[in-house]
Amino acid sequence: MEKLDRFQSLVTDFGAMMDFVIVYIMEAHAQEEWALPENKITLSQHKNINDRLEAATLLQDMGSNCPIVVDTFENTGTLKYAAMPESLFVIDDSSKVRFLARGPYCYDPDVLRKWIQNTVNKTK
Repeated sequence: MEKLDRFQSLVTDFGAMMDFVIVYIMEAHAQEEWALPENKITLSQHKNINDRLEAATLLQDMGSNCPIVVDTFENTGTLKYAAMPESLFVIDDSSKVRFLARGPYCYDPDVLRKWIQNTVNKTK
């Protein structure tokens, strides 16, 4: 949750200059597969799109400050962007990926914060 809090801070700080969205994909740490003891919420792997929608609603209810969309049950977004299990992308208006940090090890909202700040400073 600590990474999510840092992501939420990005949305608060930079939401006026760019759009943020969370794309909820398949559950990375389902209780029957690879549960993490430090997770505050225990979820099973989604068996259908309604399960995935319910999990995304849980995340929204935890106080997300940006829209949450849900990947198809065929995992179209996950396959296209290799987003498993968590990643950060900046995609410009022409659909070009400008920043990429694939998780779990490269998912770092602080690195994205520095990238945004450097990009904003270059355009001034």
